[in-house]
Amino acid sequence: MIELLYSGNTFVFLQNNGPRDLKARVLPHRFSAIRSVHIHYQVLELAYASTHYNGHRADRKRIRDLLWSLNTMQPIENLSIFIQGPVQRAWMCKSIFYDIGPYYYCLETGSLTVRMPWPVLDDNSNGSEAEGFSEAFAESPIRVLFPPRKMNAEGADLDMGYDFGWRVGAMFLPSLDEPGEIEITSYAVFTPLPVVH
Repeated sequence: MIELLYSGNTFVFLQNNGPRDLKARVLPHRFSAIRSVHIHYQVLELAYASTHYNGHRADRKRIRDLLWSLNTMQPIENLSIFIQGPVQRAWMCKSIFYDIGPYYYCLETGSLTVRMPWPVLDDNSNGSEAEGFSEAFAESPIRVLFPPRKMNAEGADLDMGYDFGWRVGAMFLPSLDEPGEIEITSYAVFTPLPVVH
């Protein structure tokens, strides 16, 4: 019965360190039994000062570490990732996406959906929104979604502070009625300050 709890449900992680923290607190065979995961990942580019290259490197390392913590779950049947902005530049979004890409080939069914935010600025930092940004992802085998409006009107991408506060997003699960399609479930959840042990 306990194994079914892990294998038969979608685990929703709303804080960046969620998968790592769960992995440290449950028995390894139970963690590895998880088959469906949704991750709400908060880009910390602004927290690291968006004009500094180290912010870019830190976010890339965090997303790689997060995905690495899922390795023992293989084979995962469904992985849904909601990337929460704000993100300043198109190259930041592309870099994070490229770090997610290799994980696609580790999935049992290849069911990976990633929601990307719109960048605020283009690569030249001249204040205009990136043109042709979404087309950069068109050739990927990963299902990539974008919000219907530009970022300054998208509530999910407001800067709300580091790893706590409201998480407004959506998770993407395989449709039970239409094979190959996804069902989108929206959510708005308040995450309290992390407990420090």
